[in-house]
Amino acid sequence: MRIAHVVVTDAFAGAERYVCDVANEQAARGHVVHVVGGESTRMRALLTASARHHAGGHLAQAAATLGTIGRHDVVHAHITAAEAVALVCRPVHRAHLVCTRHFAQPRGSGPLGRAVTPLLRRVGARQVAISSFVAERLEAAPDLVLCNGVASQPDRPRTPSRRVLVAQRLSAEKDTPTALRAWQTAGLAELGWTLEVAGEGTDRAALERLAAELGIAAGGQK
Repeated sequence: MRIAHVVVTDAFAGAERYVCDVANEQAARGHVVHVVGGESTRMRALLTASARHHAGGHLAQAAATLGTIGRHDVVHAHITAAEAVALVCRPVHRAHLVCTRHFAQPRGSGPLGRAVTPLLRRVGARQVAISSFVAERLEAAPDLVLCNGVASQPDRPRTPSRRVLVAQRLSAEKDTPTALRAWQTAGLAELGWTLEVAGEGTDRAALERLAAELGIAAGGQK
């Protein structure tokens, strides 16, 4: 089976990692897999040699690439811009469309989403949600809830640790303030525990201010 994944961005975050994980597994099962979009260096580092990566950082580039790689059996679109590209290029790829919904919000909040939604219904695109939480917040129930997989990890000796790790992008939808307030309320620092927040994003400065206000910044509680 020929499968093309499309994610129209030149960045790398959770959705792009998800695409790499799924593409690698499909390639390992013998499918011909192409991936369009995502930050090239990170995507190529994570994708196996069997899954081919192509640039697709904006709508025109992704559409040109998807049109160039030709016919497929399935085009798997991730996020609204990729769905638009998949629809525009359908006369070329002639594939069944699968749309994975990564975010817990209805499609159609912007003009592109409002244009894409009825067209996807018309062509019978299948909808996949990455969690029940996401599925419950979409404009219509998805065809399938398929939770993110976790790769097998080798057993490692367990060492005692009193560390809590929050690892995520520091942006509004990740709701890091709730983690900071929960940490303060729990009082674990008084018992010798530490909190580490690992990540970057547009909310970093605001989160540092909040940590200081709560008395849990470095120099107070960690």
